Amino acid sequence: MIIKGFPLIKFQSAKRIEDLQNGLIYMNSLEWYRNHESENGDIVVGDSFEAKFHINEAKFNLLDMGDEIEIHDKLITTSVSNDYAYCMFGINPYRNSFSFTNEQKEIIENFGDTALLILDKDEFINRVQTEALKKGLDVYNGFVQYYEEKEDSVNLILSLLSGMHNIAFWKRKKYIYQQEYRFLIHTQSYEREHLELNIGDIRDISRVFKTSEILNARVIKIEKEV
Repeated sequence: MIIKGFPLIKFQSAKRIEDLQNGLIYMNSLEWYRNHESENGDIVVGDSFEAKFHINEAKFNLLDMGDEIEIHDKLITTSVSNDYAYCMFGINPYRNSFSFTNEQKEIIENFGDTALLILDKDEFINRVQTEALKKGLDVYNGFVQYYEEKEDSVNLILSLLSGMHNIAFWKRKKYIYQQEYRFLIHTQSYEREHLELNIGDIRDISRVFKTSEILNARVIKIEKEV
């Protein structure tokens, strides 16, 4: 089986995967993910730091007032803290081969018994972006990066110079096993806990597997002939 581009995979229940093949992109708000950890104690799906700017140690000098403010272990709300996210498992395109680790297998098998493998990631991304833009929504996508929780990441801070939306593409290193590829929708209205996009049937660019089949598979990169 040949996959165009790097593999994108969604692990869920059979019903949710069928809905996805029919074109339904169901996106929870980032607030939902924060509450899922803080209220339910779920540290696998939930993340109380989602799209919040975490600062371990910092000082702000208020020059006009001649004052200084110290910040210690603080989560700061951003303009994208309540945006909507769609999360998938992505395999690094620069790796020549990939196999799931034992840790990944143990955790991901609880996401659902069914997996959807995207066979053409560029076309899938195009369909999501096209539908979002039709609805007048700002959409961003890319791999999530991971940082050490006890350190203030310079790379994270620098990424924000290109747009505050980038804060939603950083997570603590304890989530690195997720290898997340994310779609982020920015909207002016946050009245609903979730947002839905319908990108149309995607059976032409996807294939359904049992989760166990994917977790025990090996991905090998095929080099293009020059």
